[in-house]
Amino acid sequence: SYSTHEGALTSEGNIVPAWQVRSPEEEQFKAMIDGSYAFKFARKLSSIKTYERGFRMGGTPAAKQAADMVYKEMRKLGLEDVQFHTFPVYGWEFKGASIEVEGQTFEAISLTSTPGTPPEGVTGELVFAGNGTMEDYADLDIDGKVALVAVDYDLLPWPSNVGLEARVHGTPAALIIYNLNYYGQDPSGEAFTQQDWSGTAVDFPVLNVPKNSGERLKSLATSGRVMATVKSKVNEYPDAKGYNVLGFIRGSEHPDEYIITGGHLDAYFEGFQDDALACGVALAIAKAMKETGYRPKHTIVFAIVDAEEFGAKGAWHDWLIGSWNLINDKTDWHDGLLANVNLELMGYKESEQIETRACDELLSFLKSFASTYKPDPEAFPNPEIAIHHGVSTWTDEWSYSYFGMPTICTKTDDRVSEEFYHSQFDTWERADPAKAQELAEFYGTIIMRIDNSLIHPYDLTIRPARFMEEVDRGAAAITGTDISNVIEAARRYEMAAAEVMQALVEAEEVYVTLNNAMAKAGTVEKASPLGGRSQAPITKAGTGTRVDGKSDETSALAQLKEAADKVNKKLRALNRYLYAETQFLGSTYPEEVVFQTTHYQHDPVVFEKLSQMVKSGDVSGAASLISDWDNGVYGNYYAPYHSYDVWTQFILKYFNNPDPKTEFFSRGRQLRFHDVWRLTHELMKKAAFAEQGGTVSVTPSDISKITRLSFDALKNYRAALDHDRGVWVKAMTLLPTVEELKELKDASQAARKLVTSVSN
Repeated sequence: SYSTHEGALTSEGNIVPAWQVRSPEEEQFKAMIDGSYAFKFARKLSSIKTYERGFRMGGTPAAKQAADMVYKEMRKLGLEDVQFHTFPVYGWEFKGASIEVEGQTFEAISLTSTPGTPPEGVTGELVFAGNGTMEDYADLDIDGKVALVAVDYDLLPWPSNVGLEARVHGTPAALIIYNLNYYGQDPSGEAFTQQDWSGTAVDFPVLNVPKNSGERLKSLATSGRVMATVKSKVNEYPDAKGYNVLGFIRGSEHPDEYIITGGHLDAYFEGFQDDALACGVALAIAKAMKETGYRPKHTIVFAIVDAEEFGAKGAWHDWLIGSWNLINDKTDWHDGLLANVNLELMGYKESEQIETRACDELLSFLKSFASTYKPDPEAFPNPEIAIHHGVSTWTDEWSYSYFGMPTICTKTDDRVSEEFYHSQFDTWERADPAKAQELAEFYGTIIMRIDNSLIHPYDLTIRPARFMEEVDRGAAAITGTDISNVIEAARRYEMAAAEVMQALVEAEEVYVTLNNAMAKAGTVEKASPLGGRSQAPITKAGTGTRVDGKSDETSALAQLKEAADKVNKKLRALNRYLYAETQFLGSTYPEEVVFQTTHYQHDPVVFEKLSQMVKSGDVSGAASLISDWDNGVYGNYYAPYHSYDVWTQFILKYFNNPDPKTEFFSRGRQLRFHDVWRLTHELMKKAAFAEQGGTVSVTPSDISKITRLSFDALKNYRAALDHDRGVWVKAMTLLPTVEELKELKDASQAARKLVTSVSN
């Protein structure tokens, strides 16, 4: 379900006092933030529609109109070098749909990437196909008919699964679906739901109706033979362009190092919270920074991207196309990717507290920042910031993380996801201007705190600690696998990283302390009107001036910054390496971001248990285990409900044999899954026979199949351990060197000695 991909609520992370310190610039910024501006802009953006209910999909005129509006607004705000970044996208434009049955007309929507109908529509007998599983079609003829499916997302997780399963069993004139759970569960029962298609496209119209309409159609279909006419107007633009919009506030000290923030301009329906309000909040942050004259040390990129919802027909991961293309194309940015603050699905009026999420490296920073942040109780009555840990492949943060950029992201209120996400109810009425104000302050000051840090505020110890925690000692014992080498490599890296962290945190604390002392003494580092940083005149006696005309404090700061710059460059390179080698798509469901070992250690244990069950004649237990969500073979949970061709396309085609043409943010990150569909169904048949009193015999062939699978799984597991051991060994060599740390420590000590003299 969606919640597993949005990060686990956590108490992990360390408090670093230096990351808790607020600057006067932050207070000026917060005083200038205008939440009403964000809200008004979002209302204007969400009013751009393809038809009366909304839709502004990448590659369509509506999305281009939205991009033009953002471009003009960025220019108006005074952002620098405002530009379009264009990329190829599959444009899909929906203009309205209906279903006519027995004189009744039901409004509908077409599902992304599916075709429309001729103007006169398509007509066929309306037949109810249950939940749309393989079993539901066993005795059903759907050729030339209009099939109706009540989708249970616990059985078929994507609309593509529903469509492809129907295609296996016939050639329907059209397919109509309505949701029973997870999405579009607004209490009214009137929510349309537009979910990502995700996978191989079909050649017939597929439409969605609200649950209430679906139940009425089901009643008509099951009461006797009735005819349905389906009409849908869809325009497709296979060779369209998407338009990301970029605006900059250039860094005064590090113009080639980037903090990227923003939202996405495309949307299903009006998309007020997903994601017009986030775009408004990003621009409100930019507006306040410009109005206060804030000159960042690093370049802040305001990226309002296109085609987040959809942009690649036939791709398993058909979303995040705009952000992925942006960073993939901007190769000159890669060495300077400092942090991404991604804004997504925010401002729900019923939310009680701020929820946010961070990756491993920024978790301690976010925890430190949040520990002293006090939200306005009028906006968020619960003052505690709920911090989640992880990276989601469901938001643009993953595109940035893919290329080695640490991320912080908004965390969606679960009620939004379940009730009106991707529905016509995502309008301004369900959002709160006071929350827009507070969230602009919250994320804007996060950006400033990161920008003003001497050392990039990364905690290097959480990733190896998480790896060691996830390594399953039980799996190693059951399979007779030695994991001591990989654990030792990770532990050595963690210990070395902890030593590095101590030096980095000490340098940050000295930097903050010296700056504060200089501010009190009247020697304040402040923004130069010509850009860069300048030193105000020393007004307190006894601080001393060097022969070169620079104060001791200026010289000490310069040396500290020079040493810090060398270390920061190493930290960014380290992240690029670790993110490429420790962030893969796998686990129970192939969207979670996992280590190779985390994924591959699971199945050998499952096959060992299956072997024991089958040998002992417990086929019912084996049939239950093999597709269990938590304990079964990874990726196999949905196998009982799919035909082999559908399951193969859903899992094996995209992960074991990916097509480069349909790979985007999964490129090079797919982990392999086992083909156990036939074994699953054989066990299910034998278990059903046994439950009816039949005698089930286990053949040598049954044992042989599991033995082969077990051998392959064990080979993958041990290869993953070797890979991950190599990662931690290599990462050790990428940490700042002894010489670089000594230079930083020496500069820190020199700066620390001046703190007392400045204070006195």
